Amino acid sequence: MIGNGIKYFSSADVQRLCPLSDLISHMELAFSTAKLQPTRQHIRLKDHEDFLVMPTWINSGFFGAKLVSVFERNRHKGFPGVQGVYCLFEPEFGSPVAIIDAGELTARRTAAASALASKYLSRADAGRLAVLGTGGLVSCFVEAHSCVREIEDVVIWGRERENAQRSAGRVLQQVDINVKVATTVAEAGHLHQRY
Repeated sequence: MIGNGIKYFSSADVQRLCPLSDLISHMELAFSTAKLQPTRQHIRLKDHEDFLVMPTWINSGFFGAKLVSVFERNRHKGFPGVQGVYCLFEPEFGSPVAIIDAGELTARRTAAASALASKYLSRADAGRLAVLGTGGLVSCFVEAHSCVREIEDVVIWGRERENAQRSAGRVLQQVDINVKVATTVAEAGHLHQRY
């Protein structure tokens, strides 16, 4: 809790309160509901340092904005390159009611949106998932897609093989599933033929 009754939700809180299966269902409803989401504002602070402002609101009145810093050089200094918060306001008085860790919120929202798209666009019997990238989203993507399909095999590709192997290791710690690392994007798309 922050002053004036503003609640703070940490990364762990977001994980606990936003199970991906529920989030996918809520996002399906949200995508079909009237809302206003203007184009994000991208402010260049200086080279390799950006500030993003992403406002949104719905007709029921709640509104807010995700505020994100993108400092590319941070990864060389041991800090996250992308950091931020989501600020939520209530509609009656315009008071801020919550500040939410944006990293976990974004990871879960992105994975849920991808899985929701897969629900409508992939074959109903699809059981293999190719993930292109090795960041913190990999585990979320596997978990989210497993909510809409019976995923049996995962293939991970990354520009740096070591990072892909680390991501595969994290996935293996969380789920009992076949996980492979591909050396090329093309291989990730076709590796399933070797299972």
